[in-house]
Amino acid sequence: MLQIYFLSVLLNVIAGLILVYASVVGGQSASSSSDGLGDDFGLDDDTSFGDGPLASTKKNLALTSAAFLSDSTFRLVIAALSGLVGLIKLFYTTVPDDIPVLGDFLPAIASLMACICLFVEWFESQESYEGNLPGFVDLVFMGGRKIFGLACLVAGLLHFIFPRLLFL
Repeated sequence: MLQIYFLSVLLNVIAGLILVYASVVGGQSASSSSDGLGDDFGLDDDTSFGDGPLASTKKNLALTSAAFLSDSTFRLVIAALSGLVGLIKLFYTTVPDDIPVLGDFLPAIASLMACICLFVEWFESQESYEGNLPGFVDLVFMGGRKIFGLACLVAGLLHFIFPRLLFL
């Protein structure tokens, strides 16, 4: 089913962008601008979008994308869908004449790692959670979130370009 293939590529790219560019939800990253929306992508009041008639539209679009990717509900949905699609791709071939398990191994693993990273981040951001996760989980999944995000981006883009390649 090509729909699962498309979802895998799309979710890997979105999860990769969230993990690489968006800040951690739940107050673990300090915000310095007046509205706090532009902090995720390095946008602040000094960011220049030009002087043309579309300058305010460009800034509003950038701030809206930053706020959208920072929404914890959106991240939770992306995490759940990434995990589901990763499991489906691990055991089901979506492209004809593909080898089961090995044919989509890297995109499936990248989806599952993004799912775990986003779930750990969401779990830590909950106000009702007062404990600490084990040091290994915090170090690997929160400390290495940008590495996992880059792996998701690379896996998604390579899987889009080479759909029938072994391991991709």
